[in-house]
Amino acid sequence: MTHTDDVQLPELPDGVSLVEGEGGLPAVAVHTDSVVAQVYLQGAHVTSWAPAGATEVLWLSPTSSFAPGKAIRGGVPLCAPWFGPGRDGDKPVAHGWFRTATWRLASARRDGGDVVLRFTLSGADAQVPAGEPSNVSAEYVVRVGRELELALTITAGVDGLLMEEALHSYFAVSDVRGVRVEGLAGHRYTDKVSDSQEVQSGDLRLAGRTDRVYDHSRVATVVDEGSGRRIVVAKEGSDSTVVWNPWEAKAAESADIGDAWPGFVCVEVANALDHYVVLGPEMPHTMVATVRVESL
Repeated sequence: MTHTDDVQLPELPDGVSLVEGEGGLPAVAVHTDSVVAQVYLQGAHVTSWAPAGATEVLWLSPTSSFAPGKAIRGGVPLCAPWFGPGRDGDKPVAHGWFRTATWRLASARRDGGDVVLRFTLSGADAQVPAGEPSNVSAEYVVRVGRELELALTITAGVDGLLMEEALHSYFAVSDVRGVRVEGLAGHRYTDKVSDSQEVQSGDLRLAGRTDRVYDHSRVATVVDEGSGRRIVVAKEGSDSTVVWNPWEAKAAESADIGDAWPGFVCVEVANALDHYVVLGPEMPHTMVATVRVESL
């Protein structure tokens, strides 16, 4: 288990510190006039982002496990280098090993009112499941301020890489049964609940268990009238948008969700299923999510 005393850090600017997070896991805390945020080194996992004047934008499970090798429930997990069980359903770890590996904080700097954190990961230093490519490296740049910008760059090793990826954002909402997601109308999606292919008609209003992978490369917006705000999700280098909420029965099967399921909706910037990415030897690919909050 990594403790804060064992972490090697770059020089940290004012407003940025290394703290002992839940379960004793080390985390980078940001507290400035512009923003409050937190990122765990395990998984480079953003668990909190609240711009000045706004309430918390990300949902974090009150019963999440915070332990070495255990995925944190909520915030923005990094799903890579595959999504779910993989395209063929045969991967040994759900959503890949990026989200439980220990990342290194390579640099931290102030840029006006923003804080920019750069994390790095090498497969050679991580616990990669047997049989999976380990000569993979990644850089994750987290910019927090009035907006949250997440830029994930994955670079293949000498053998190349066929990969999927997702920034599995859990957004805090007043009640998922009352929100709608704009920007998906007319886009085809794979419904993983009904195992079917459909086309979205109008705005998406969640009315039951939802697990959809949309062919979608544009902006999606969560409209939450109960909280009086819109959460706008823009992206680059992404051809899939995933929308997920387990609903009551499925949530009851998860100790780290339970009856808290109405409090979030996942709208994920991704490349998944048919939109997997093929990288040649030592080739990089970058996917970017930019999130902002607007008042209704």
